[in-house]
Amino acid sequence: GPRVTYPYPINWLQLWRVGEEGFPNCQAPNFSELGSRVTVNWRRTGIPFTPLGARHACAIRLMGKVSVVAAAKSLGHSPAVHLATYQRWYSEKELESEWKKLEGGDHDTTDEAINEEWGLLE
Repeated sequence: GPRVTYPYPINWLQLWRVGEEGFPNCQAPNFSELGSRVTVNWRRTGIPFTPLGARHACAIRLMGKVSVVAAAKSLGHSPAVHLATYQRWYSEKELESEWKKLEGGDHDTTDEAINEEWGLLE
């Protein structure tokens, strides 16, 4: 069904002049055919990549910037499908970035706090 998808990088629509000549009124019986029709339109207007390529690039660029759930929902699939498709591009850099987010938080990492959180009090 229909979904909201936000561009990333945010200004990519302006960078590639997407929609400058208006957006096509594409109607199709299914998403596959709709994708084919939009791809033809993009090719005609000189956009040097396909909508599917833009979708994959967006998914990869979002890694480490938004949650897997948010990225998957935006792209119209489940987190499991998202991870199965895109985790091979998840680099050590993104992994390190995720761990560094924890360092800056206000998490109490004392043994007492951890034991309390996990119900391990004696």
